[in-house]
Amino acid sequence: MSPAHLVPVFGLARELELVGRFCEQTEVNKESHATLLMGPHNTGKSLVLNTVLRDLEARTGNKPVVIVLDGYLHADEAAALVVIGDVLGMQAELAQQQQRQTQADQQQQLQQEQEPEQEDKQEEQEHERQQESAARASAAEEISAITELTFHSTVLAMLNCWKQVNPGRAVFFVLDQMELFTKSKQNLLYSLLNLMQEKEPPVAIIGMAGVLHIMDMLEKRVKSRFSDRYILFLPNASMEQALHILRHVLLLPDGFSTHPHAKEWNSRVVALLEDKEFLEFLAQRQDVKSDPKDLFNLLHVAMKDIDERHPFLTVHDFRKAAAFMSPDMKLQALKGMPAAQSSLAGIVFLRAPALEMGLLVAMKLFEEDKIEEYNFEMVYDRFQKFARDEFMSVTKPTAFAAFESLLEQELIKKVARRAEEKATPKGFLMVRLMPIPAQIEDVLRDPACMLPQSVVTWGTKWVS
Repeated sequence: MSPAHLVPVFGLARELELVGRFCEQTEVNKESHATLLMGPHNTGKSLVLNTVLRDLEARTGNKPVVIVLDGYLHADEAAALVVIGDVLGMQAELAQQQQRQTQADQQQQLQQEQEPEQEDKQEEQEHERQQESAARASAAEEISAITELTFHSTVLAMLNCWKQVNPGRAVFFVLDQMELFTKSKQNLLYSLLNLMQEKEPPVAIIGMAGVLHIMDMLEKRVKSRFSDRYILFLPNASMEQALHILRHVLLLPDGFSTHPHAKEWNSRVVALLEDKEFLEFLAQRQDVKSDPKDLFNLLHVAMKDIDERHPFLTVHDFRKAAAFMSPDMKLQALKGMPAAQSSLAGIVFLRAPALEMGLLVAMKLFEEDKIEEYNFEMVYDRFQKFARDEFMSVTKPTAFAAFESLLEQELIKKVARRAEEKATPKGFLMVRLMPIPAQIEDVLRDPACMLPQSVVTWGTKWVS
């Protein structure tokens, strides 16, 4: 389970209601149940469960007793017993400390009110301590005597000892990465589900699976205990939700209104979230990764460059963060190419990396003109107009060699079928640009690429 987030849950109202109703039946109504939370990773399963448990604690005044068993670490019964014993032992000790503190307060009050009865009270307290010690020794002997018995009997004995000092409290077993518990015999799952047959304490078994076919992986005896009790989580973050999350996280609250920097920060954030270039970037990002966790990670990386010299977020910060989190290896290869150009007698000769980037810029301009398919002849004609204006010399065979290099690197892709490809001259085969224009702009703006300033200006002037 992931740690609790600092922001409200967005877009999961239905899931919150269902999980909240399930946990309330166990904690408040004292009913034992089992349910499955199914869905891909980063769809909000842990976030919803953590939120519901915090809400239960706020309403009941008691922190829920949660035992988390991770499929990576606790798939075998011995490791699971250690975790269960630790949690129940700590909870029992906490309850005993609270009980002793309450008794101490009551004793102090009685001593002040009834001084003559002090000796009798001390004898009674000593008798209670002896009874408590005897009960502890008996419980310890009971647990040690059954360590060689089955996993179910051991856990049941622990729960019986625990409920003596925590009457009426519920226990939540959370099986994280539940699909990993199904790799071998599912005795552990079956034993935990059998705990629901006991009247006390009430037990909730919550399985969290990152695969949707988890029901097919369960044995019949385990599957029957879950029946139809499962909640499906699917990625459903929309553009509006993403903007709502960013607005909630980035805007400073009213408590910062007196700070001289707060007002300008909030105005810059509002302007950024309404910027056309940023909205296009965010829409492209949402098409690839739409889960809120990825958005928080992106924001975390973008914020790391904020300092006194760069006090406000920009679109470039988000693009840089996205490139850091999901680097495009093809464009990274282009960035790593050395040597941009050379000159002789005032004529500039483009070397291969800069020439390839020049052809990519020509295709990028076609994309901005809403032309999605083009051939070498079209690209070369457009590039030649730029080259003549900049006094550059690029022969057609050299440009075609650079064009074929782009095909080999899969930066452009043929769109013709094989039959059409054989019948069409190479220079007239239609291709499509694979990187999006924004990625090419990032390469052009990167000083480390050492591209000619004329190529950079040609590729970015329309954007500016």
